[in-house]
Amino acid sequence: MVVEQTNLYSFHKSGKQVISIDMKEFKQVIGIYLMMGVVRLDSQRDYWAEATRIEKIASIMTRDRFHAILANIHFADNLDKNIRVDKIWKISPWLIKLRNQCLLASPPTEYSSIDEMIIPFQGKFSKIKQYVKGKPHPWGFKIWARTDSSGVLQDFELYQGKAEMPPPDSSPRS
Repeated sequence: MVVEQTNLYSFHKSGKQVISIDMKEFKQVIGIYLMMGVVRLDSQRDYWAEATRIEKIASIMTRDRFHAILANIHFADNLDKNIRVDKIWKISPWLIKLRNQCLLASPPTEYSSIDEMIIPFQGKFSKIKQYVKGKPHPWGFKIWARTDSSGVLQDFELYQGKAEMPPPDSSPRS
């Protein structure tokens, strides 16, 4: 899904295929991101710079290729008006797959806990960003999560703000 949509977005954006990735290359991008979370440098450019080069990252792909893929990464077709049903329509297909995998991997148990969690985020995506006072990271995306007694995620729902209620029925009641 993400590979197909990324290639499609790249084409729609410029009218020609700027990038073309496959699943192997997408997994490499994810791997690079995970390594960047372990080995922290001031800038993404530093992982490829001569003085601060991290060989395990720089040898996987060039910096320009990495940034080109990031600039085009997409999970849903921007031209499909039918999928714009919620505030997170651009990632909804991926979230649905992730949620289904959680449900399959960890079915409900006798003892479960439902609680809100914050995925820390301070970027500009403000449609669903929340501030929850008292959390270690108060700004981010709020999710409702069900976990088993050992903390394994069984199910989740990304909070998108107050639900829109349909207007009250104005017809007379009998």
